[in-house]
Amino acid sequence: MAIIALTSTAQAGYRIVIPMKQSKGRPLPNGSISITPKTPSLPVENWQPAEPLYSEWVNVGNVSGCSNWTPDASTMLKDETFNQTAKDCIQYQTRTRQNREQETTTLAYRNVGEPVTIEQNVTASSSRTATGTASCSFIESGTNTTFWARIENGSRGQGVTVNGVQIKMVFGYSIENTFTINGVKYTRGETKLSYSEGTSYSAVCKQI
Repeated sequence: MAIIALTSTAQAGYRIVIPMKQSKGRPLPNGSISITPKTPSLPVENWQPAEPLYSEWVNVGNVSGCSNWTPDASTMLKDETFNQTAKDCIQYQTRTRQNREQETTTLAYRNVGEPVTIEQNVTASSSRTATGTASCSFIESGTNTTFWARIENGSRGQGVTVNGVQIKMVFGYSIENTFTINGVKYTRGETKLSYSEGTSYSAVCKQI
């Protein structure tokens, strides 16, 4: 009879309801049982150190410490301006390093801490304008060539080149050792190179 009393019919099926009871056979009060859905647990993350990110090197300030300026002013004709270059200068540079971690499952990255500044000094070159101090100069080649060229092999002539620029060129049998150009007196100096066919190269001396 107890089983029949607790049995009900639902859409031609049967449902058996068995009330939960406390000890000594007493039923639990209504609302004393609460069933809530279980929230799935979050996956366990695994972050591992990853390759840091580096910014580009940036120059800070001007180059300094230059000493081996070439050509030396003492090799250039006095009062002539020319370009000097030094290759032993120091350039101070900085860049940043951002440390990171990567999650092993999702492969996502995240930054670790603030960017770190890295410093270094590198060798650099610099150029400047200088003024010569020499009374006489002979530079055989390069951008600052300075010489007095003379040709005496049947077609006589001569030319004067100062700091890479030919300032005088004449042909003929009248060979002179002095030219005045724009109020400046240039004189043929000591012969530095001579060849059997009659060509020679000498220093150029300058008087103002």
